[in-house]
Amino acid sequence: MLMFTFHIAQALSLMALGLGVWFIVSAARNEGKGSGALKFFGYIIAIIAIMNIACNSYTSYHYWKEGLYNMPMMTKMMDNKVLIQNKSQVSH
Repeated sequence: MLMFTFHIAQALSLMALGLGVWFIVSAARNEGKGSGALKFFGYIIAIIAIMNIACNSYTSYHYWKEGLYNMPMMTKMMDNKVLIQNKSQVSH
């Protein structure tokens, strides 16, 4: 499930990056009213999308490195629940 979520986030980030670049190119081709605002928002969208892609990639790499993609989410949650129960039984 985590890998699927990562792919959705990356796809949306790439779409946003494409939209930002399209705004910048459209502003460069057209002159007149609104082209400055279009260029400004294009740069803002592109910068945020690039930062989002970098953060998603970094987080996904660390999840992969820890092995969290190797098991389904429910199994991981159940393992945590079992660990918590075992710790409470050991302390008594």
